[in-house]
Amino acid sequence: GGLMTQVGAQLGQFVMLSLFTESKTTKNTPATPDNAPTYSIYNSSGTAVISDKPMPKWGYGTTAQYGLDLFLNSTFSAGDYCAHMEWEEGGTANARIMPFTVQPGSPSSKGVYHSLFYYDRPHAKFLVGATEDGTLEYRRNPYIS
Repeated sequence: GGLMTQVGAQLGQFVMLSLFTESKTTKNTPATPDNAPTYSIYNSSGTAVISDKPMPKWGYGTTAQYGLDLFLNSTFSAGDYCAHMEWEEGGTANARIMPFTVQPGSPSSKGVYHSLFYYDRPHAKFLVGATEDGTLEYRRNPYIS
């Protein structure tokens, strides 16, 4: 548990949401929740951007570990957000919050890249990307560090 702040995530990147459901009676002891935990994402105005989505288990055979890589697509804009994760254990409601900041990324008119591929050919190097709106773009001889 605990409060974590993630800064510097850009549109088109991922923010990792993670949750360890621990026992309220024995600190740092895993506790299996009554139901799958859910998460909601709120913007700085307190408006829900994503509401009550179930959190998947993090890995096979794990107890009390949940998480996901949240893709920052066109649903998000630059600004501050807060992930609110909640679950019940033994009939007791529990919650964790994780604030994060989204930095500007690719132009919002085209959407963000959801896939990129690097081609290395004898005559040139190419970076090919597909955006959320279905546009395919390429860059010839991009500087790759």
